[in-house]
Amino acid sequence: MRKGEYRILFCTTILERGVTFDHISVIIMGANHNIFSKSVLVQIAGRVDRKGAYHYGQVLFFYNQQTQAIGEACDEIKRMNRLAKESLFV
Repeated sequence: MRKGEYRILFCTTILERGVTFDHISVIIMGANHNIFSKSVLVQIAGRVDRKGAYHYGQVLFFYNQQTQAIGEACDEIKRMNRLAKESLFV
């Protein structure tokens, strides 16, 4: 993956633990599973486009029933993105 030989990475919640790649988007399958707390979802989302100049990555939650954790994670991610944009212009 680090050599750029793969375009897709399937993994467990290990992605929340500081693994960083550039030019990636993230899809969380079964995001409504109870293993995905708000903080886990936010941490995984934080892996998207952490390096380089590419800033068009997406985070997609796939689920069959929205949970409180998903709603809260989405709210926090949006809030943090707004703060990040505001700090660019200060």
